[in-house]
Amino acid sequence: MAPQGAAIEPVVLDPPGHDCRGGWGHLGPMDFGIRVSNLEAAIGQLRAEGVEVAGPAETVDLGGGAEWRQVAFAEPDGNYVTLVEARF
Repeated sequence: MAPQGAAIEPVVLDPPGHDCRGGWGHLGPMDFGIRVSNLEAAIGQLRAEGVEVAGPAETVDLGGGAEWRQVAFAEPDGNYVTLVEARF
């Protein structure tokens, strides 16, 4: 657990494939992001394992030469995961 008390606890839903996504304000899981050092390599690994990635990576210009690149995919239970590469 982090010093601030935050934690992530991955779980496997039963039955598999159960959709636990909700709208904003829903108390269940929605999505989360994972920072990666090489987004293109991570996308390649996912695709090699048969994971469908939602389109090409998006790039957000943060100004001053910094940018944020991201792409999303759904894990087996249907929850969205965003891979993020930050370049500063």
